[in-house]
Amino acid sequence: MKNNLSMLMGAKRINICKLSENTGVSRNTISNIYNQKNVNTNLRTFLSICDYFLIPLHELIDYYPNEYK
Repeated sequence: MKNNLSMLMGAKRINICKLSENTGVSRNTISNIYNQKNVNTNLRTFLSICDYFLIPLHELIDYYPNEYK
């Protein structure tokens, strides 16, 4: 699973601290997602980010079945 958080943040010119303040998601979690380090992020976290950017989930996350088998 890959995500487009870096691209979304760049387009809005928002940093990790600002996104954390506006979503309630910890800076550490956002940093892990941004750097593609966190594979166990819960759905609620992704939905909070999607709500902030006003986008559907599939615009944040790229998921390809069987990619990690």
